[in-house]
Amino acid sequence: MANLAPEPEFQQAVNEITVTLEPFLAKHPEYRKALEVVQIPERILQFRVTWEKDDGSLAVNRGYRVQFNSALGPYKGGLRLHPTVNLSILKFLGFEQIFKNALTGLMMGGGKGGSDFDPKGKTDNEIRKFCYAFMQELSRHIGADTDVPAGDIGTGGREIGFMFGAYKKYRNEFVGVLTGKGANWGGSFIRPEATGYGLVYYVTEMLRDLDSTDWKNKRVLISGAGNVAQYAALKAIQLGGIVLSLSDSTGTLLASDPQGFLAADIADIAQIKLERKSLTAFSGAGKYTWHEGKRPWTLVKEADVALPSATQNEVSGEEAKALLKAGVRYIAEGSNMGCTQEAIDVFEDSRKSITSLQETKGICYYAPGKAANCGGVAVSGLEMAQNSQRLKWTPEEVDAKLKEIMINCYNTCRHTAIEYAEGGVVPSLVAGANIAGFVKVANAMKDQGDWCSFRTSSGGVQHHALTSSLRFPSFISLAPLSLSSATRSTSGTSPIGKFFKKISSSQTRPFTSVLGQRTFQRLTRGNRPRVRIRYHHSDSPPSFDGLYKTLSETLPCFPTRGDEIDLISSPKEFYDELLNMLRRGKRRVVISSLYIGTEEEELIKSLESLLSSQPHLRMTIILDYHRSTRLSPTSSSNAPSTAHMLLPLVRAYGDRCEVWLYRSPNLRGVMEMIVPERYDEGWGTWHGKWYAVDDEVILSGANLARSYFTNRQDRYIHFRSHPSLLSYLSSLTRLYTNYSYRLSPSLPPSVNKLYSVPLPQPIRTPLSISPPVSSLISPPLSTSASSPVPPEFAAPSSSSNQHPALTHAPHPTPPSDSSAALIWPTPSVHPRHFGPHALATLTALQNTWRTSNASRSRRVDADTYVWPVIQAGVLGMREEEKAMELVWDAVRDSHIASSSRSPSKVKTSTSLTSSITNGDSIQNDSSTQVKLQDVSQDSEGLSPTKRNIQVDLTSGYFALFPAYKKSIINSPAPVRIIAASPRANGFYGSKGISRLIPEGYTFLERNFWRDCLLAGRVWRDRKEQVLKDKISGQTSNLVNNDETKSSGGKTETLGKEQKWEGVRLREWEKEGWTYHSKGLWITSSEESNDLRKPPKGIKTKLNDSSEKNNSVNDEDSGSRPVGLSEQNVKLNKKSTFDPFFTFIGSSNLSTRSLNLDTELSLFISTSSPILRRSLGKELRALDVHARDVNEDTWDRKDRKVSFLAKLLVFLGVEGML
Repeated sequence: MANLAPEPEFQQAVNEITVTLEPFLAKHPEYRKALEVVQIPERILQFRVTWEKDDGSLAVNRGYRVQFNSALGPYKGGLRLHPTVNLSILKFLGFEQIFKNALTGLMMGGGKGGSDFDPKGKTDNEIRKFCYAFMQELSRHIGADTDVPAGDIGTGGREIGFMFGAYKKYRNEFVGVLTGKGANWGGSFIRPEATGYGLVYYVTEMLRDLDSTDWKNKRVLISGAGNVAQYAALKAIQLGGIVLSLSDSTGTLLASDPQGFLAADIADIAQIKLERKSLTAFSGAGKYTWHEGKRPWTLVKEADVALPSATQNEVSGEEAKALLKAGVRYIAEGSNMGCTQEAIDVFEDSRKSITSLQETKGICYYAPGKAANCGGVAVSGLEMAQNSQRLKWTPEEVDAKLKEIMINCYNTCRHTAIEYAEGGVVPSLVAGANIAGFVKVANAMKDQGDWCSFRTSSGGVQHHALTSSLRFPSFISLAPLSLSSATRSTSGTSPIGKFFKKISSSQTRPFTSVLGQRTFQRLTRGNRPRVRIRYHHSDSPPSFDGLYKTLSETLPCFPTRGDEIDLISSPKEFYDELLNMLRRGKRRVVISSLYIGTEEEELIKSLESLLSSQPHLRMTIILDYHRSTRLSPTSSSNAPSTAHMLLPLVRAYGDRCEVWLYRSPNLRGVMEMIVPERYDEGWGTWHGKWYAVDDEVILSGANLARSYFTNRQDRYIHFRSHPSLLSYLSSLTRLYTNYSYRLSPSLPPSVNKLYSVPLPQPIRTPLSISPPVSSLISPPLSTSASSPVPPEFAAPSSSSNQHPALTHAPHPTPPSDSSAALIWPTPSVHPRHFGPHALATLTALQNTWRTSNASRSRRVDADTYVWPVIQAGVLGMREEEKAMELVWDAVRDSHIASSSRSPSKVKTSTSLTSSITNGDSIQNDSSTQVKLQDVSQDSEGLSPTKRNIQVDLTSGYFALFPAYKKSIINSPAPVRIIAASPRANGFYGSKGISRLIPEGYTFLERNFWRDCLLAGRVWRDRKEQVLKDKISGQTSNLVNNDETKSSGGKTETLGKEQKWEGVRLREWEKEGWTYHSKGLWITSSEESNDLRKPPKGIKTKLNDSSEKNNSVNDEDSGSRPVGLSEQNVKLNKKSTFDPFFTFIGSSNLSTRSLNLDTELSLFISTSSPILRRSLGKELRALDVHARDVNEDTWDRKDRKVSFLAKLLVFLGVEGML
């Protein structure tokens, strides 16, 4: 503003953030008003401070407090005491503080204050008098819930103590009004160290991300010698760095010794600074050289990291070029605005010049102060929390929380930069920090009425800053729209125009944010182009548009192209592709699985080879705790467990290879003590499976064990390149490691025993146990092990599904393994009670990624959308369950809408005349009772239409979650299910208790089929029924015109072209194979077709053995139901026979998956012809080996269920299947 005095520091800060926000503002122009509003402080306090010197003379200074923004919480910011303090500097610091505080994730606003008082040369008594005089005025404007100042330059523990005493005296209350207090009277541990420690933690993530490295032997340049510089140097030294310099206003102290500064040297310098002396007072015994009046940036020829930690604008453009020339790759500001804009431009230009992540030579990765040095205010926020609760955390707890905050801050900056910023393959942390902080504050201000946008009567859009307390709806991300210029509507009152007018008037966020002003005006006036919501696919029913929008408002969404995705068809292809991915790896590997089989020596060798050949690559492996530590007496390898097998990798590459073991918190207390080790998996496991290398990932339900690579059928989806999805999975993996044990070659002496577990060691004496007893007490880890859990929770035997007699020798375990341990990483969270904490962090992670959906959906070439869902019932995270309910609602709505458009409307009734008299049914059990839907109450008949929805579902372990079972039975759409036959169950033919597991699944499957029968939902083929009636000599009830058909107690009136719709249950069986596939497909077709066979001219790509052996002899193998005619196999030429929607991942759709295990799965919607054909081929390939279930199935000898199996189901073992 021209009428204001020049404020160069403040204007520099505003210009810097405006420039980096421009890409975001161009896409969201309504936020320009928010930027204009946030630049003006809510309140500025300026007052005189008079105080008496020791000689009796009167002194006067200016005092300030800039209360800049309180949208996120009380004003929070330091008090600077320095002769250079003026309003411009304090406004600049307060402006930066707003966004810095927002990046911590804590509820704090932004402010700054101070005085031009100079503490140097003053006695303690004079400083005390000044502090009391300063607080006499300031105390009227601050408070624990209003404004909480802290220390800054010139304001240390002594000054904070004097000010707190003055506040107590003037206000007569002891509250947490200041942070940085003494540790023995309300302060927090780690507060003095926080900014320096946090700075190093932030740079640690930069090192890992760009070069997959750490601080070891990194040469570090640090400016300043205050708290920030001192503790940053100490932490860097502790982590293996070499500190080359420290400085103050008089010059730079440079290390001439190759070891750099030692911790003892830093302690001596801290004492010198406590005495307010210059660095010239430090005697380095010839190990250091003094450079009068110089800064460290041009004094060295080689360095790796630079940490400006003194004051603002201490790195110029020329000095930035000198740092690049010296080989500095990382620069992070410990001070506020430590680099000039010219220096920032130099660093950012080097970042933008990189064209490939594999070639990052010459880059300088720059982190701004608002992100890199937010550790100080973060611990101030933690101090406020401790004061509010009247408690005190240990130093370890505070340090752990600080580290977590800095990691989250870095990830937020990086992810935001990836989504919004432009320029360069390496994300801009400047843009990421500014955009992330700004959007969080702007949205809060909007919710609180500080600014808004609305339509005018002329149809335009205005943005206003409000002074009233009106509350407006919070920001809601709308899916962007894509325009079709080929067709235009000329009617100004068309339905689409009314739709947009209605939406635009009801939403706070205008459509100009996604369409632009001119396009919006064309849409709401005449000559408007037709638009389509991007999530809508022409082949999916309209009701699914609402599903896509709801999913995108509640879950992260990742757009991609269908031709960038491969569906792998066989276990062997899965294994081969996994090895090929590892051979291509350069930067990172993330592996998540239930376990890795101890026989997988080739896979482990591939991992070791990758680590040795790629010195900068980082590897993270997360597995199930119980599954990976259980000893395997039948293993032929040297490793008695998965953990032992991975231990050499950790020992050799401990800095780059992390192995984490997640233990469900559900098993604890008395149950933990009494439950045998073999059964501990019944209380929950780590069950997510994703295998990521660099930017490609395979997500599946398959584990990493021999049978999953040879003869266990599963589903596999391969994203060939999707950096955003990989970043999401990496973030999710990193989050879960906070609640997992880390495999360590040895137990550090400083670790509390509560947070460490010795790695179980194998028995070193021979065992000779007969099979019957061993199978009941301690069976081997094979697919026939005695356990009330699915077959995948037992390691497969390499020869057969039946385990041999247990006669084995002890494992030759290396002696060094005896010292290995599992270490809990988060002392502030109990290993058995982390559920609420994990739920909060998981929710925050999902919300962080969800809020950036709108920016990702702007990808113009996307035809496929991916929504990841986390299901961890033990933790209270139930995204899959909620999302699946929405899917079934969309199926129902689509089918009802389709039926209502049909020319023939038919009444239905549900007179259930048959009954189930067999006492084996569990229909009265409250946990599995299905509420049958009465479709006779004025419902429209399910007559054939031109747009039918068909659902296909499969689960290798058919123990459906009750809500899913209810949805299937109550759904008006046809549902086809493929379950595993008893012979395809991994426990088939085993001994001991495990022999009952296939019977248990048979029992549950039979009860489900009978529930379908009671509901009149059992599938029947119309022509097959006619054929059966003719053979039996009966007169068919099916005639050509308005016919009636009776089956299972249900009578339906059918139109001329009516086909029977219901639940079709089939069982998968292939000689020598087990079945592990799970998931869901939804198809929209012109007729209710049998998708078991593709139309002529389309081949289904199966694995070699299945195509060679089964495609020709399909009829001979019995895979086609008896009486099925060729006409039913052929598809209508006009029909769309490939799925447009699928659910794929680790979830078995069972009660166990929903309530006990930790799962990750994907909902995928696509209009890509390539991906849809692949989904259709996948579905048909599974169906080749499936047979229909009918009334006769349950009478067969192999379907007899023993009383003991029924009893176990009744006792609740169903929930563990």
